[in-house]
Amino acid sequence: MKKYKVIINRKECLGCGSCVSIMSRLLSLDPTDNLVNFKNSSLFENALVGEINEEDLADFSLAADACPLGIIKIEK
Repeated sequence: MKKYKVIINRKECLGCGSCVSIMSRLLSLDPTDNLVNFKNSSLFENALVGEINEEDLADFSLAADACPLGIIKIEK
């Protein structure tokens, strides 16, 4: 199954939760700072970096589009 790299600029996150409402299986808001968390990702220079499967691509794309600041990038 094909994998896609996801990069989320956590430093720019507003904590609005629009992405979480669409993709709560993989995204959540951290209770300590109210910023986005991405399951099974790593933090590099204020960015969360991880992978999603092809089956998650459509919903994750909707979550990325819902972000008012466009901080979620999917490398296809």
